[in-house]
Amino acid sequence: MKNTAILIIVTLLVVGVGVGFAISQIREPSTSIDLPEITQSKEEILQAREEDWKKGVEGAPVTIIEYSDFQCPACDFYHDIVNQLGERDDVLVIYRHYPLIEIHGQADLAGRAAEAAGNQGLFWQMHDKLFENQDSWSANSKARSMFLTYASELNLDIEQFTLDLDSQEATTKVLMGRQEAVKLGATGTPTFFVNGDALGSNPQSLEDFIQLIESVKNQ
Repeated sequence: MKNTAILIIVTLLVVGVGVGFAISQIREPSTSIDLPEITQSKEEILQAREEDWKKGVEGAPVTIIEYSDFQCPACDFYHDIVNQLGERDDVLVIYRHYPLIEIHGQADLAGRAAEAAGNQGLFWQMHDKLFENQDSWSANSKARSMFLTYASELNLDIEQFTLDLDSQEATTKVLMGRQEAVKLGATGTPTFFVNGDALGSNPQSLEDFIQLIESVKNQ
């Protein structure tokens, strides 16, 4: 009985340490680079920028900024809706990164893969491949090689893609998107801002989004 009690206590201590470590990892995700401080106001952050990935019409009456995570199932649900919104003549869609690196171990790498493809003009094509194949790579230790395969399927220059995938530029852009989302108060993905205003809850369908767009246009 005494030995059993000791064993239980030791087990609890080990589990407690493990849980504490996990919590500390969630609270303090590490990065390999020093990110610049965000000095812009929230209003400035929510302005369209030259380096943004955009789909739709510049100067459209409605701008939708999405902070998204390629490994997030909810973001996968919305990606086709977002693509359809980007085909309208009254909407400008902007994609920005918000990798939930505490729980999505491949999200940062996936974001960098999209950036690397974007450097060769195929951001949205890689965006679609990553979401359409999310179930295949999200829990796969060989995700990197899978992304190289996607790049090959898109006829990208693989040597350049690999260099860009590992570049500080790509890492900075992905993680700065995360920093911005946190400053804006985003607590999950996807988070949408419509003409600078955060949505209290996300529309549940394309039709709901269209109703929202029409409402914003009529304000």
